[in-house]
Amino acid sequence: MASTLKDLLQRFTFWAAGIALVAVLVVASVAGRGATRTLERLADQRGAEVAARATALVANYVRERHGEADQLAANPSLLRAAVEAATSVSARRLDQVPPPVLERMFAPTHQLGTDRDLARYLRSYPERSEFTDLIVSERHGLVVTASGVLDRLQRRDDPLWQQAMRDGAAESEPAIDSSTRSVTVRYAVALRPAEGARPVGVLEGVYPLDRVGWLLARRQARQPVVRPRRNRVTRRPARPGTVRCGAVHASHRSHGPRPGARRVRAGGPGALSGERSVLLGPVP
Repeated sequence: MASTLKDLLQRFTFWAAGIALVAVLVVASVAGRGATRTLERLADQRGAEVAARATALVANYVRERHGEADQLAANPSLLRAAVEAATSVSARRLDQVPPPVLERMFAPTHQLGTDRDLARYLRSYPERSEFTDLIVSERHGLVVTASGVLDRLQRRDDPLWQQAMRDGAAESEPAIDSSTRSVTVRYAVALRPAEGARPVGVLEGVYPLDRVGWLLARRQARQPVVRPRRNRVTRRPARPGTVRCGAVHASHRSHGPRPGARRVRAGGPGALSGERSVLLGPVP
């Protein structure tokens, strides 16, 4: 009888342990799925925040480049150079010369040329700007001056140039520069002597988008890290009649000294500066 009871107890123990193990596995599985869903939700939320931040950063960067180019296109020196170059092209009938012959005529630089100060200014402009290349062309589509070396003189057959002359401004799709392996965008704006006037040329600029990634990474690194708050010990000013010893306050109320205590007067032996009197404790 005792052995039978012992066997039943062992079986019951095994069954209870098995049921507990199954319960633990079920709870762990449910908790794991809940944790996984929570992590996925946080990751999606974080990804959406990063995407929104990146979109705003790109939009702001592009808007700044457009504003910079528009302001440069209103430069009186650029406008005057484009007008003078167009007048020279018409007088020399260069617009009637076949393109291959025209390219050979200006083969060394592929530019009509302008005064030295303006050429020097445009060549050095990328050193203090996000634009890597700048090209100024007159109304016939021939390049007047540029910040770098060009491979052709005519821009009239470029759809971006045509759209800028027609609509006032145009921008290309991002493309990979084969020489620098960076993603660049071309932006062209019409040169107008006055608001609503007929364009006298086009200013074209090239700017990279790689810097946006660097700015985003830098902004991510600057985000403050949220740390748990620590318990701070608030130091309060001592009440009258209180002696502060480190972090311990020994309060002696003003209704008189304790029996057996002696008081040291200011200026006497053992007196402390700034205190009228200090209780030193009972006299032995």
